[in-house]
Amino acid sequence: MAGMIKDVLKSDRCKNGFILDGYPRTVNQANILDQIFVELNQGKIDLIKLDADDSIMINRITNRKVCSKCGNIAVKSDVTENYACPSCKSVNSYITRKDDTEEVIKNRLKLYHEQTSPVFEHYKNKANIIVADGTKPIEDITNSLLEKLK
Repeated sequence: MAGMIKDVLKSDRCKNGFILDGYPRTVNQANILDQIFVELNQGKIDLIKLDADDSIMINRITNRKVCSKCGNIAVKSDVTENYACPSCKSVNSYITRKDDTEEVIKNRLKLYHEQTSPVFEHYKNKANIIVADGTKPIEDITNSLLEKLK
């Protein structure tokens, strides 16, 4: 994985910056990424943390449905009989993903707290950590992050 990331970061498409979504997930991966950054002479690092209480995330994920055709996400209560996806216009195409159960989500959150959350401590003195309230509307989060990244 690290080799693939290094190759992509060296490419022209990353010369003006890049976003790594979901990596690193562990302190070990962060150590590997640190070495890649040294090799690539990568200076400033901004790390974004979307913050939300576990109970809010559990509620949101267990109450969502996903369009099986295009991946659009909707709230369960909005998906009524003959509901048409606003993105691809498919009718009755919304499903509940197998991994959107409370048990699975709690397990993923447990792994996050044990393995991924320590990455923020790892970068405490190495990066500009930007914390955003993940419970806000997407537009508000986006605007806040863009302002903090200037």
